[in-house]
Amino acid sequence: MASGNLTNFDNFKNLGEDYIGRESQLKEIHSYFSKKSNGKPRILIIRAIGGQGKTQMALEYCRQSQKKYRGIFWLNATSDMTVIGSFEKIATELELISSENLLDASLKIGTVNKTLESWTERWLMVFDKYDLPEDYPDIKRLIPLSTFYPTLQILQLSKLRTR
Repeated sequence: MASGNLTNFDNFKNLGEDYIGRESQLKEIHSYFSKKSNGKPRILIIRAIGGQGKTQMALEYCRQSQKKYRGIFWLNATSDMTVIGSFEKIATELELISSENLLDASLKIGTVNKTLESWTERWLMVFDKYDLPEDYPDIKRLIPLSTFYPTLQILQLSKLRTR
């Protein structure tokens, strides 16, 4: 996989040119992921009500930071089925799993996570539309084991002003 490829998001190449706003929060994200982490993975949760620009800000960070990461993986966390579908796409993109094993959700997730755990280069995984945490009581199964004791920060977005 080429450095900084964004997996699972087809419209990524068209983003960024028209991005405006949330510059201070975007700088905060860059700063957070640029700090030394003593070998611990970093997790950032961006919280706000719908329509406040979380997805666009995350996409803009990914666009600006492509060269920092071996891979950037975008997962649709609308439902368990969409997350599993995202893992399937990642597994296929990374050529990790044969087509006959694509029906086994646990195998797809486990294979992707073990692969990412073994990478020595930085990688980024974005869970978009993770609006209902109660839909994922076992979220740890979706995250590589090395992230269980991460550095965590929550970025709370204030409501955007309307003109």
